[in-house]
Parts: sequence; structure tokens; C-alpha cells
Amino acid sequence: MPLGFGPFPGPRQTAQGDKVSGWDKAKSTTYTVVFRAPTNQLQDLLPSPCFQIEPSKDNAGLATASISFTRLENLPWLAGRGYSLCGLYIHNVVCHGRDDVVRGKYLSVMFENRPDPIISGREELGYAKLFSSLDENENDQNFSLLIGWEGTVFGEVAINSFSQDVPSDPTLLSHLQLENILHYKYIPRTGSPGEADVEYPTMTPPAPAGSSEIETQLFSLSATLKFSPHNFQSLPTLHHITKKLAEIEPIEILGAGKVTAKGADDISSQRPIII
Repeated sequence: MPLGFGPFPGPRQTAQGDKVSGWDKAKSTTYTVVFRAPTNQLQDLLPSPCFQIEPSKDNAGLATASISFTRLENLPWLAGRGYSLCGLYIHNVVCHGRDDVVRGKYLSVMFENRPDPIISGREELGYAKLFSSLDENENDQNFSLLIGWEGTVFGEVAINSFSQDVPSDPTLLSHLQLENILHYKYIPRTGSPGEADVEYPTMTPPAPAGSSEIETQLFSLSATLKFSPHNFQSLPTLHHITKKLAEIEPIEILGAGKVTAKGADDISSQRPIII
């Protein structure tokens, strides 16, 4: 929408309905903090019984999650502009569909600082996207991020002492790799509160080989993250989300990574999972 004006231009089509070209010129910088938290706190964020966290033999009662921030630049569908995004991912999630079983990490919520990708990402892809400010500060060794709305900061991420040394922990390395991303698409029915017009899981497969090229990759074993609850007056449309985020206890920080890459995928391979 709005209808009557022709195709809506976005990441996957032009105003003429053609495929967008130039994704090979896009640039991305991604910072990821991997941590462990109580399984029950993370399982509570999964919106459907079709999603389950696979139990860990080595960490009873704990599950793995991550906070990932990406800065995108030189995007062809934005005429060379860019934007930033930050999401909470729950790892080792399995989705039991009617015809297949899909494993990956579940995107619980994604904050973005530009409305254009939020509209297309929610309607086309089923991403749980919301608007927020994403104020970052970085140098060669450190990175910090403040997540907020109209001056109220509700999320803080910091990574220190980046190094080219590859961590010896295989668990950290495995959770920094690309994998399937699970979502739950929900569109309410007009005039019928509590009923849905559309309600089903979706999946983003890893980007096709050759769509992007890693330029640098760094690691860190020193990172912190914090979410703060706020009331309705401070965050009228986000307070219910920040309350849940603040209840997550990061029992153990496994480490962090930074990746810069050239080239990006338009996520046109997104698909529904039949349940």
C-alpha cells in the first residue's frame, strides 16, 4: 500500500516492478555479541509451539542468544543511502513444519533507524521490525551502541579489544557463522481484535555464495550488554518490549565478532514454513 500508484519500490523491486541491481556495491559492518541466558526466559519469547529451543547437554538450563548490529551503506534501492539495524536472536531453535523441520536462529525483535526497510520487511518478509535510534561509536579497538527512542535509551552494547586472533572456543565461532533465520509473520484482521489474517513462520536462508565478500573479520572476548525497562510515558509503544528485554539475564558472555563485507543479498529467497 498505497495501491493505485504501481509497484512499491523497495529492496526487491523498482517502481517498474523490475529486480533491483547493484547489490554487489553495497557495504556492511556487523558487530555481534553472543551470550547465554536462562532457557525459560528465551523460550518465553517464541510466539508459537512450532518453535522450540534444542536443549544443550553441556549447559543445563541455559540457552544461547546474540545481539547483532549491522550498518548498511551504499544500498542500490535507497539511491546509495544506508541505514542501521539491531536484533535479538535466539539460537538453536527448531521449527517443526508440516513438510519439513527447519533449524536456525529466531529473530525475536529487530530495531531499525529508517522507516522504509521497516515497511517492506514487515509486509513482505514477516520480520518483527520496529523503529528506534541506533547511536554508535567505534574505533579500531572498541565499539559501543545506544538503542533508544526520542532520547530514552533502553539498550546498551559495548565491545572492547578487538583482535585478529581466532578464539579457541568452537561454540562462539559456530554462533558467529551464517545460518537460517526464523521469524513469525502476523498480520491482524481488520475489525476483529485477536484474530489474524496471516499467521505463520517464515525463514531467511543464508545469503547465496558470492553475494558478498568478507573484507575483515575481528574477534573479542570482552563485551557487555544491558537493557533497561521504561514506563509508558517514556516509551509509549516500546515499553512492553523493553520490559521483556530487561528481564533477560546474560549469565555468560561468550564473546563477540566484527565483520566488514562488500556486497549484500536482497533476501528475495525468504519463504514461508507450512505448519
